[in-house]
Amino acid sequence: MLTLQAASIFSTTVEAILYGYSVFMFMLATWIMLRGRTRRRVNHCMVAAGCGLILLATAEMAVNIARVYQGFISNGPFIDGGPEAYFTQVSEPTFVVKSCLYNAQTLILDAVVIYRTYVVWQNILICVVPMIAWCGLLAGAIGLNIALATAHKGGVFAVQTSEWIMSFYALTLATNLSATSA
Repeated sequence: MLTLQAASIFSTTVEAILYGYSVFMFMLATWIMLRGRTRRRVNHCMVAAGCGLILLATAEMAVNIARVYQGFISNGPFIDGGPEAYFTQVSEPTFVVKSCLYNAQTLILDAVVIYRTYVVWQNILICVVPMIAWCGLLAGAIGLNIALATAHKGGVFAVQTSEWIMSFYALTLATNLSATSA
């Protein structure tokens, strides 16, 4: 069985590897979007989305490293239950910040999918359903982060947090499916 301690080390390691790939892909995508500016117009929205995503990913990587440090070195060993108890606290500030960063990335990425649908169809009416789902996703992200910040016990499986988590993932799926299927 995988403990929360092992899962945090494993997930942070995998995230660091994928973060390295994302930095490379960001540089490549930025180069592709900005080259040949004399022949075509630069899509500033896509450049801004890429910059925002890499900044959020960098911040999330830093928060995860801080969480591992706090969980094993500075805070975790000194609380009742040790590091395992530290990693179960969803109301811990770094966990809430990590959730906010992830939710912001999801919102940007889903907005890019909706924008892509608009570019293909050149008709705003095609994008109405995905935009409504995106607005619900924004409300779900806000509700989820408030639920995490105010959670007392039970972690992610508590009723107040699990319902928000399920709604957030259902809404991002609905946004992506509706925009992509169009």
